Amino acid sequence: MAGEPYVKSRHSAALMQQLGRSHRSVEFKHQNISAVLDELGMPWIQGYKPKRNYQNAIFAGIDRYLTAHSIASMSEKSLTVQGKSVPSAYPEPRRKKGVAERS
Repeated sequence: MAGEPYVKSRHSAALMQQLGRSHRSVEFKHQNISAVLDELGMPWIQGYKPKRNYQNAIFAGIDRYLTAHSIASMSEKSLTVQGKSVPSAYPEPRRKKGVAERS
């Protein structure tokens, strides 16, 4: 998908076919991923509002992915990937007051 514009419906359809999951399942998982990203202070996936009822395993999995791909820091307008600043295509994160950190 490098160099191609992100089209939510195409991305979702490809995942449904690859994983054998329903549209709703793919939607919920992306919303869960958005919630984890939001809690980490990062922008969430455009088009997928955070849904916070996720399993702790997804938090750990996303943390491993971000660490393995050298996503080290995030600013309001860009993120740092492998030492290079990359503009963010996502809306700025909205942090909820009183959200406890997960362990």
